[in-house]
Amino acid sequence: MAVRLVLAAHSTTYEPCSPYAQHKNEVAGCMIQIITEKARSMMNDSQAQLVVWGQVVHTAVYLHEQITNTSVT
Repeated sequence: MAVRLVLAAHSTTYEPCSPYAQHKNEVAGCMIQIITEKARSMMNDSQAQLVVWGQVVHTAVYLHEQITNTSVT
């Protein structure tokens, strides 16, 4: 409830969605696929154990954010 009050104070609406609804959003689904592929590549290259999967995903997101997008839309 406190989250909604903070959001309302900043004139932001909160629209919850059902689990796995990101697959209905093409942009979110594409980003999930990109991050997952980067993480899998790092896991395969380093031959790391599955226990570090979470950290590898965080690293993949960090690296993805560091790369500048120079595409023209």
